[in-house]
Amino acid sequence: MKRKSNVFKILIVVVLIAFLGVGVYAIVNTDSEKGSGNDLSVSTFYVNVNNGKKITDHAEGYFLAFDSPLNVDVFFPFGRIDPASMDYSIKIVPTGKVNFEFAVGTSVHTIVSESDLTSMFFIDKQSDSFTVSSCQTFDELLSIRYPGNPIYIDYSSFTGINSDMFRIVVTSGDGSVITIDFSFGILPESISLNSEVIIF
Repeated sequence: MKRKSNVFKILIVVVLIAFLGVGVYAIVNTDSEKGSGNDLSVSTFYVNVNNGKKITDHAEGYFLAFDSPLNVDVFFPFGRIDPASMDYSIKIVPTGKVNFEFAVGTSVHTIVSESDLTSMFFIDKQSDSFTVSSCQTFDELLSIRYPGNPIYIDYSSFTGINSDMFRIVVTSGDGSVITIDFSFGILPESISLNSEVIIF
């Protein structure tokens, strides 16, 4: 009789653990904003942008301007279980969807060939949130990355102009990753030609 009682208790524990696992998965992975919907792994954290809905894997279509920063809140549902996972890092890279050529002095570059664009933006990072802000124009952004050099942008080389140009990569302490794609500013209405390049 005692043996049957122990078996019954074990079954109850197994059922409770199963329900707990389903509940945690639902809490972390439902209601993702603009997410891909194809990632079945359980994220250890999530974010929202400008008080929007929860993002657990990937989101796109955001816009960053000089007077309109991106405010990102970071949440760690499992923080009490794994405090180390609550740390996170931020990196900004090209999405590869938009490309253009620009000259730094006499050296020609493309935006998609840049591996890390984080230094071009102003990032205020807190323990549970961060803000990404920027200058007003592309040449100001590139001047931050390449200080002390004249910057020339060839606007005739732009491709994918209606797509997001930049990607924020947020990585938690345990290696979980969330990406947020955004576009920046607008093309100037008036530009001037200077021999082979278009300058603004």
